[in-house]
Amino acid sequence: CVVLFGLIGEIAKTKYPRINIQDLLGDHTLTSLVIVGDLSYADSEGLPTPEYPCSQTRWDSWSEMMQPLSATLPTMTLPGNHELETFPPHLQGEAGIAATMTPFLAYGKRFKMPGGEQFFYSYNYGSAHIIMLNSYEPFAEGSLQYDFLKKDLKAVDRSVTPWVLLCMHAPWYNSNTHHHKEPEEVLMKKAMEEVVHKYEVDIIFSGHVHNYERTYPVYKDQVTVGAPVYIVAGDAGNREGPALGYYHQPAWSAFRLDHEADAYRVFGHGRVEVHNSSHLEFQWHRLREEEKDIGDSVWLVKNQWLRTASRGVTPIAGS
Repeated sequence: CVVLFGLIGEIAKTKYPRINIQDLLGDHTLTSLVIVGDLSYADSEGLPTPEYPCSQTRWDSWSEMMQPLSATLPTMTLPGNHELETFPPHLQGEAGIAATMTPFLAYGKRFKMPGGEQFFYSYNYGSAHIIMLNSYEPFAEGSLQYDFLKKDLKAVDRSVTPWVLLCMHAPWYNSNTHHHKEPEEVLMKKAMEEVVHKYEVDIIFSGHVHNYERTYPVYKDQVTVGAPVYIVAGDAGNREGPALGYYHQPAWSAFRLDHEADAYRVFGHGRVEVHNSSHLEFQWHRLREEEKDIGDSVWLVKNQWLRTASRGVTPIAGS
């Protein structure tokens, strides 16, 4: 069973997401879409009011922009920091009001995902088991989200879904100078990385950073055979622009855009194709006004198929 879906993050209402949308609509092989957080940026449209801590007009216009795509492809989402809707003290003071005490208020009303009141969930999609986590709900050991993840991974039947893909908003591995080692990244990684490694998650997708980066299989900051491959794809295009600037490239970083400054060469979207139980192909598509190209492409092959003694997946022919 071939599984093909688009992957995108930070799809705020600017000209760049519109190009992404048209590109995704033009790919008639896609069967669904996954958005890894930060949708409309409605929380930063203007200063909040007690009645409207988040701009519903912005949400409406964003939904109109997305309608052709969402009407064509089943769309699965998870929240990012721009869906929180709660405001830091300095902004509350500037506005002279209190922030909403209900995180994810507009998001929760507009997007009815399988998790219900909890904004984390999982689902099977062909031969892939896809887990959607929330970087901004409690995730420490003993939390509902931690217990959910552990129980969910333990129950995966690899004979039915040989591929296990994990999605979240804030990346655990990121060598960009933007959003580097934030609490939601460092602490969530510390709490959950051992569980994810134990149950052999294959790929971990995230957004948040407005650029693209792919790792080698990595565990506890070391390139490790059988560990997950991490892909940061928070580059659909947004009002804040691309995240330019990287630290010295770590050994675990396989591909990133060190010297690109043109938004059309930084922004884009991912394409995930699960060919069978042993082979998965990931492509990252750049944006251009008149021409689109593939900025990165990699095959992930199950090591059992390669008849090695190692578990997990091996990246093959990455570019």
